[in-house]
Amino acid sequence: MNGEKTDLGWARLKEQKRAISLLKAAFAAGRISHAYLFYGHKGGGKYQTAVAFTQLLFCKRPQEGEPCGSCPECQKIAAGNHPDVLVISPDGLSIKIEQIRALQERFYYQSYEGNYKVIIIRQADLLTEQAANSLLKVLEEPPEKTVFILLAEALFKLPITIQSRCQPVPFAYLDQGERTGQDEQSLALLTKLKAKCRLPELIAALQQGGYKELFAWTEMVDKIKWKDLSKKDLTALLLEQLMVIYRNRLIWQLTKREEFILGDDALTLGQLDPRVCLQALAEINKAVFALRYNANNRLNLEVLLLKLRRIEQREKEYK
Repeated sequence: MNGEKTDLGWARLKEQKRAISLLKAAFAAGRISHAYLFYGHKGGGKYQTAVAFTQLLFCKRPQEGEPCGSCPECQKIAAGNHPDVLVISPDGLSIKIEQIRALQERFYYQSYEGNYKVIIIRQADLLTEQAANSLLKVLEEPPEKTVFILLAEALFKLPITIQSRCQPVPFAYLDQGERTGQDEQSLALLTKLKAKCRLPELIAALQQGGYKELFAWTEMVDKIKWKDLSKKDLTALLLEQLMVIYRNRLIWQLTKREEFILGDDALTLGQLDPRVCLQALAEINKAVFALRYNANNRLNLEVLLLKLRRIEQREKEYK
């Protein structure tokens, strides 16, 4: 595990009760998924939870969904030297295809100690397009008894094809006193973004089909100037919020479980058909990749909103 160390068990993760309960229930029922997606803001304990869950999978003496922390397996995982556990982190600014190929070569062989093999991918939202495609092939035909745990903050940057092959595990927004200073700044920026960009008005325009309102909205956004935020960064944040909105609507329609909803957005979850949500998420994902390759920010956003408008109107066909 690249020499990294972490505290044992769930002890310091009490604020993430829902995520931990989901993982404990899966372990107790013997229904371990081949891939998990831990998503939420930085500082929420995703990596610590991934390590604790890995300890639980390997532990020789688990008790009531808790790793013992003292057996050789738990100790090796905590020390970062277990041969069947691999942690992948970005190489510079991204996770490259060579890193995914290397894990394929290593983990398609039998485990050293005859148990699970676990791959934790930190900042999975920084996968290059080539690396994401390579990982997708692995997730479609995973090696036996291999568990992937992907950690992501900017969910909109992770291809929908990969998201759909993972068991989602949302991590709650922590109370202000539990966040790091950087996270507080990020949340303050998001709050400012939602107020300034009037996202509820945008969703209403999409649902009601107003071209004039859509173009007026993009013009308004284009005029926003924040000295600490570039036009490209602003567009990226807007795409992330749209991704969260449609993902929340999809999850709500499929599960009706509030604990799987990311954030505390007041935007209505509505009765949107899951097919419509998936189409919208696919188009947002295309806009994200276009933004990476320096597409015109405003034009990219306008084209996306026109597509989302058509998708929203298609909802009527499914009713």
